[in-house]
Amino acid sequence: MKTVRKFNSFEELKASEKGAENYELSLMKHEKFQEVLKQIYSISVQQKKNNESK
Repeated sequence: MKTVRKFNSFEELKASEKGAENYELSLMKHEKFQEVLKQIYSISVQQKKNNESK
């Protein structure tokens, strides 16, 4: 069962939303970073194969 947090003021609610947005953005950046690392790895593996075949 989820607990519901009670906010004492509108400012507190807005600060909580901002924190959630920042967390989402950091997750998106992390996922994009992981994707870039995979691409770099695949390129380096391909180059290594090309160098070995020469």
